[in-house]
Amino acid sequence: MSENNTKEMWVGDPCYIIDDDQWADVLDYTRYFNLFPSREAMSKEHREYNPRNEQHGVFTLKDGVTCAVSTTAYGDGCYPDDEGRHYGVDAGMLGIFPAEYALTGDSQFGHFITVPADYKVTVSYYDGTIDFGVVSIYTG
Repeated sequence: MSENNTKEMWVGDPCYIIDDDQWADVLDYTRYFNLFPSREAMSKEHREYNPRNEQHGVFTLKDGVTCAVSTTAYGDGCYPDDEGRHYGVDAGMLGIFPAEYALTGDSQFGHFITVPADYKVTVSYYDGTIDFGVVSIYTG
């Protein structure tokens, strides 16, 4: 593919690239990236989680960045993808973000990947595997 037909994305745990001073706000805004079904379910008094097969999604953050994120099968750890790369996880989730969004964070625990220019972020989860359409990561 020529350079015009591709773009760069970053795949990894969002906690490494979202600024610490914005992390709590992003988690609240996205309901912990769909971990919880509602804001009320996030409270300690009413803690309720989405079913495992709903703990993922495509999100547009307040700053306009569109990403896809899924929780992992077993939380934190180091998980391999279908190309042999490994991803460190400290917040129990993995996501795909535009590469420029990852340039200011600690991107070393994820990977920059080249995707077709028309790639739209997507995510699915099945039996421990997170699939972003351009890379699959086995987490369980």
